Parts: sequence; C-alpha cells; structure tokens
Amino acid sequence: MRSRRALPFAVVVFVSSLAAGQAGSFDAYLSIPEGGGPVDVGPVPDGLSSVDALACRECHASAYREWAQSRHRSSFDDPIFRREFDVRGGESCARCHAPRPAHSGDGVDCATCHVRDGFVLNPTVSGRAPHRSRETPELNGVLACARCHEFDFGSRSSRQQSTLSEWTASLSGAREETCQRCHLPREGTRHRHDLPGIDDPATLGSAVRVRGRAIRTEAGTRAVFQLRARRVGHAVPTGDFFRSLVVRAWPDGRPEQAQTAQLRRRFGPEGLIDERLPPPPDPGRTLTLELPAADRVRFAVELWLMRPRDMVEGGFTEAEARRTIARGVLETFPSTGGSARRQDASSAL
Repeated sequence: MRSRRALPFAVVVFVSSLAAGQAGSFDAYLSIPEGGGPVDVGPVPDGLSSVDALACRECHASAYREWAQSRHRSSFDDPIFRREFDVRGGESCARCHAPRPAHSGDGVDCATCHVRDGFVLNPTVSGRAPHRSRETPELNGVLACARCHEFDFGSRSSRQQSTLSEWTASLSGAREETCQRCHLPREGTRHRHDLPGIDDPATLGSAVRVRGRAIRTEAGTRAVFQLRARRVGHAVPTGDFFRSLVVRAWPDGRPEQAQTAQLRRRFGPEGLIDERLPPPPDPGRTLTLELPAADRVRFAVELWLMRPRDMVEGGFTEAEARRTIARGVLETFPSTGGSARRQDASSAL
C-alpha cells in the first residue's frame, strides 16, 4: 500500500539538534525503527509476568481504560484503515498500525512506547513501582511520535504524512509545545491516554476558527468563509492523505442546493498540491460559495476522513466517515457599500 523512506534532510537536521538536548539511555525515537516497526520491546521487566496491555491494567486501570477507547488501540482494526489495508495490503502499513505483530489486536499498545530492554519506561520514576523502571524523558518529546507520523510515499518524492514538519513550522514548534501537550494531556500527576483528537468534539472544535458572511448579489447569494487553524501544532487536517476539510453551505430549507469547497492534498501535473489549513501563525484561507438567492444560509464545516466514493463503496455512514467542526446560520445582507456583517461561527457546535 505504501512504503517509507527516511525523513527529508532539512527535517533530520532539525530533529537531530532537538534530540541532542534530551537525556536518557534511548534515542529520541525510543529506538522505534525507521518506518515504524516492528518494535522489539525486549525481555519482560523483572516484577512483571507479561507486557501485554491486560497485565498493565492491574495497576494502571485509568490509563488502560482510556487507551482501550483510543485510536492507538484500534489502529489495526479501525474499519476505515482496514478497507484500505485489506484491498491493497502492505507490510509498511502494518509497521505503524500493528508495531508488535504478535499483538496486532492491541494496535499500538502500552509496551510499544513504554517497554524496552527489560525496563518499563516513564518520563519520571518514583522508585516505588513493583517492576524495573527507567526514567525516559524522551517519552515527552515530539520525536517519540515521529516514526509513524512523518514518511514519504513509496513511489513519489512527496510526503504521505508530514505532521512533524508541520509542527516544525508552527507556532507550537517555536514554543516547543509538544504533541503530548494536546494528545496526552496532564490530568493531575498523570497523562491521559485516550489521545483526544478527531473523535473528541472539544479538541476538534477548538482546532479551527470559522467566520462567515452572506451577501446578496444580482445572481443570488454569496457565502464567504474565513477559516484559520488555532490551538494546533499541525495542518488541519493532518495525517491520512485522503482526509479533507470541507465547507458546505445551502439556502435555509433547501439542503439539496448545497455547494461545497474542500481543503485537502492532491496531486496535480506538477506534483503535490497542499490546500489544507496551515498551523498558526498562518492567516488561513478564504472560501467563497455561490448559492441561489436566500434570506438565510446554513453551513457546516466538517472533517471528512475519506473520499465520498470510498464512503459509499465501503458502506460507511456519514457518522463513521465525517466529523462536524462547526455549523450555523448566516443572515443575508445587501452588498451595498461592499461589506456585510461578519458572523463568528467558531462556537457554532
């Protein structure tokens, strides 16, 4: 399905300098191989009978419960992933979606990140655990995520996923705000392991600021939307190539007359075209949709996890394949003077 190559030189130079400042006995990638896996966690640490997730649950019930509902746990049996994987196959896909092949049903499990060479790894160690532990601050670094979130297409020079490079160019990167800050947030003295992201309405809703206005024209109604990424350290959407950010607008009461605009990555005659929302501090994108005459315009801003034809052919529902970021209603105003009231829809959910 895909193969992976080394990160581009410019990124390698940056991340190597970042890694040099991190202490610990492992490299900043947690010794995860280039290409994502398979991951050799080594022998079972003294004090444990197993490094399976169920064994971890005995003492880490909250973390286990959160992980069991996360996209790490379901990475190999996620229906959208399986549709692609079962049709095209590809060992390179399994390297990240099932980095411990003998435990593929657990996807990215506890040991994938937290066990190496007979030790349980943690950013800090209390000394009270019943097993051998090693303090590993690299777990709090962006490179711990890099092997599975930055790689190239096998047959093209472009990157299939570029989340690390997006972070490098972002305000979050400049501030050294890591992936874990949002996706493994602290809760008291521990980190949550449900990995809030596209399945968490609060996280998703805070990722994009949406402002819109509807203007009456001679031909009908013009709906103009200003979209800007916020509170994220990567493009929106990031990750899978087939994801897109979609704006739909329609005259109130006439959804069959909806018009759409997509922000996504695609290949053109001269290579990869990236139309997504870049991370802050980029000013964002402006989209215009021409609609029939209407006194009010309804709209929705959505994350589409797959192409519409794949959704239909795979038998997926909209609830499975799409997420709503914002929705609302715009009052239509005359174009006199060349302006109309701008309405902030960022809290429309």
